[in-house]
Amino acid sequence: MRKLSEKEIAEKIETIRDAARVSAVWNKVYNTFCVPVRLEVPSGELARDDSGAWIGFLYSHKMINKLTLGLSITGKEGFAVQGLEGKVAIDSKLVSVASIWDELPAHRRALYL
Repeated sequence: MRKLSEKEIAEKIETIRDAARVSAVWNKVYNTFCVPVRLEVPSGELARDDSGAWIGFLYSHKMINKLTLGLSITGKEGFAVQGLEGKVAIDSKLVSVASIWDELPAHRRALYL
C-alpha cells in the first residue's frame, strides 16, 4: 500500500462529497472510490474527548472489532507523536473514510491505498 498525500486525499474526498450531492453521478463515483484503504492513527485518538464522530463511524460501519491495535509507529506516517503510544489501523473503503477524515487532526492521520 502507498501512503496518499494530503493533496491526493483532499482531491478524492472533494470528488466524493460533490458527487454525493448529485444522485445522477453518485453511483459512478461510488464505484470508482469504493476501494480498500487503510487508515492509521495514533492510539491516543481513540481516547480523545472529541472523538465521538469517528468512533461512531467505526460502530456504524461495524468496524470496531476490526481495529488492529498495538502497531508500532515507524516515523514514516508523519504523526506528531513521541512514538510511545503506538498506532491503530482500520481497513475500510475510501468512500467511508471520506465521511470522517476531517474529524481527525491532520498531523495524526495517514491513509494508504
